[in-house]
Amino acid sequence: ARWGSGAMLLAGTSTQARFGVVDDPAALEADWVRTTGAEPDAWARAFVAAQAVEVHDWLVGLGLRFGALLPEAATGARRVHVPEGGSAAIVRALGSGLDAQVRTGAWVTGLVVADGRVRGVAWRDAQNGTHTLRADAVVLATGSTLSDADRAAGVAAASPCPLDALIVGKDGALPPDADTLGFLTPLEPVLRNPDAIGTYPHVLPIGGDFPRLDVSRAIWVDGEGRRFFDEREWASTRAALAVQGLPGCVAWAVFDEPLAPDILARVPAELRAAALAGERILLHRDSVETLAAVMDADPAVLAATLDEAARTPGPGRPPAPRTPPFWAARLGLTAGKSWGGVATELDGRVLDRAGRPVPGLFAAGEFTGMGGGSLGAPFGFEGSLSPVVWSGRVAGRSAAGH
Repeated sequence: ARWGSGAMLLAGTSTQARFGVVDDPAALEADWVRTTGAEPDAWARAFVAAQAVEVHDWLVGLGLRFGALLPEAATGARRVHVPEGGSAAIVRALGSGLDAQVRTGAWVTGLVVADGRVRGVAWRDAQNGTHTLRADAVVLATGSTLSDADRAAGVAAASPCPLDALIVGKDGALPPDADTLGFLTPLEPVLRNPDAIGTYPHVLPIGGDFPRLDVSRAIWVDGEGRRFFDEREWASTRAALAVQGLPGCVAWAVFDEPLAPDILARVPAELRAAALAGERILLHRDSVETLAAVMDADPAVLAATLDEAARTPGPGRPPAPRTPPFWAARLGLTAGKSWGGVATELDGRVLDRAGRPVPGLFAAGEFTGMGGGSLGAPFGFEGSLSPVVWSGRVAGRSAAGH
């Protein structure tokens, strides 16, 4: 919430109408398999049917305004709604009508279960004092299944490429006693698609300090200098799979001097100098041939790739680098989302391995793979905050009326 863009996948909204975009939920459902790699299940169909009203209109009614529409990578449809003020504005909108106590600086460490029913949570404060909170129902919305350091390390070890910036719990690993999957184990919840991890290409960091750069406007080439992926899908897991399929996972984003100020705007001068000096992450040369040489690519292949890109431009495709000097940034992979998670019924109730709802227990958000257990598996999609908000509304309503 502090740093996200707050992007949401939405279709058939008044914001689209304001931008002159014609779209509707039926079109989104028809595109679902192209967008996520999976046919829509009951959860996906329910989300698609509800999202324009239950997410978009509801948030707009709370004062949120969407200021930009971006094309969805797999289809090109302008469905990715970006709120003015980013995800922090969404938090403010959600809090504007909240009539409840919000406790921060506390870790939930377990569930209170009595007579086969969840009746509250155990938690500890910043001074490690232990407490319990009684409730008629509990909604778990604890985020990524990568929150446990050991589980995250297993994901990294299984990757064919080094995961140089694996995001664990977004803001660091959770304490062992606060790992939700761990304290849920006695209730035997169903976990769907646990290997569906959202992994994305970014410029490799320097000691973890190099900012992630938007290289969607660069030309992506492999170790020999051949273009290997449609850069318009840079924000999808497909992009990571393409990098993983390359020999040695070697991939570069190539751009020229006119794009450099925008792409490198977030890189402080000292970091840029260190990267250029190391010639491992960021390269800068006066010609395509000398750039290819330091990339250890074939100069003729790279030149032919850039010539072909110049001959075949397309809507939304990055411009071919033509103006020297030329730049190349090495791509690495980061993992940051769980597209699989705890399975729930359509009302948000958590299911056990026997297919029965756990009395008094609900779940929502990324902990449920954005909704239901795996709303976006296997590839996921841009704008996943919209099903997070929607699944939260579903679980919250159900728990409140339980």
